[in-house]
Amino acid sequence: MILTAIIENTNTYIGCADERDSRILFETCISTARDRTQIEYEFMIKNILEVKGIDPAEINGGIIASCVSDMTDIIKAAAEAVLSVRLLEVGPGLKSGVDIRIDDPATLGADLLIAAAAGISEYGSPLVIANLCTVGTLSVIDPDRKFTGCLIIPGIKTGLESFAASTAALPKVAARIPDRLIGNSTERSMQSGVIYGCAASIEGLTERIREELGVSDISLVFTGEYGDMVAQCCRRQHFTDKHLMMKGLIIIYKKNRRIRT
Repeated sequence: MILTAIIENTNTYIGCADERDSRILFETCISTARDRTQIEYEFMIKNILEVKGIDPAEINGGIIASCVSDMTDIIKAAAEAVLSVRLLEVGPGLKSGVDIRIDDPATLGADLLIAAAAGISEYGSPLVIANLCTVGTLSVIDPDRKFTGCLIIPGIKTGLESFAASTAALPKVAARIPDRLIGNSTERSMQSGVIYGCAASIEGLTERIREELGVSDISLVFTGEYGDMVAQCCRRQHFTDKHLMMKGLIIIYKKNRRIRT
């Protein structure tokens, strides 16, 4: 059994998988709080495993991917202390199976890399991966299964929060799909504009990406905290995969660590 951890700006996702058949046992999230100490994260990881009925002694490896550099060492050290094993860390030196074709491959975010590893494996190419978390990214996999670049777009959370932060008249509202497109209240109008606007933007950008790649069709997969929500507002044929990044971690782990028998 292996432990996976994905550290993002808002949330950190902790999961466990069977390393033999890549079966996901669970994936859950805790908030990424910079004021927590290592011992606090140790307690949280230990409690998660206890709630899920998993004995830490049964975990013989793990892998971590981080988008928050100042939290990486703390959470990695906490997990290693609980498990008494060393965790692999996604970055230079690990085999991913992804052919990265950007100006500086070393600058590719760990979240984009692991999503690409799983996206290519599960959905083939050409492919657009819409990863919607604090911000949104559209990763582009070309027909030759190469990671050719990405687009960064405003996220659902940042979009809604920017209204309240920038204007005195607009309130804070929850990220929720309204019951109709045309808002009949301030709250619903904000929700509709941001959520349906994000869906329409992704649909339009995906079509432009298809044209730029010169292909007749391209697959689209949604993942991330708000992936399923936006996907529900999307008219274009698509896939949703909330565990896509965890699947990518499992793939990379197995490429870099022999399965123990």
